[in-house]
Amino acid sequence: MGMLSIPTDNIYKFLAISGLMLVLGSSAGFLYFFNYTEEMISTASLASAKADIELSSLDSNEVRHLQELRKKIMEAQFDGVLKPEDIPSFFALENLDKRIETYSKKMKAVRISFAEAKEAEKRASRYARDAKQAMALFFC
Repeated sequence: MGMLSIPTDNIYKFLAISGLMLVLGSSAGFLYFFNYTEEMISTASLASAKADIELSSLDSNEVRHLQELRKKIMEAQFDGVLKPEDIPSFFALENLDKRIETYSKKMKAVRISFAEAKEAEKRASRYARDAKQAMALFFC
């Protein structure tokens, strides 16, 4: 009896199918990563736009106006023109101080969220650029 020969036909088929699956799986991974980064960019851009709209709706001059109003009321009280009971509760110094503080905190929070959204947008753009470069290298 002679030696048994290895059936090379099946090995070649297995290697060809394995190689094809490897190439298809890798390209699917790159496409998924590329689509994910594009989604990250759009999400970050939307968050940035929302923060920008909210920031533009908050007028930073309002804090200055409230502080000027507080100063004028204090000067009028000091000069004796106004008495504390003559001031409506809306313009009471404590209420103005609370409004100034609340408004300042809100402005700070919006500025922070705007900065975070801009940073996330930059990071997502970097990921997208890297994904494009990796896809170009893979398919060349």
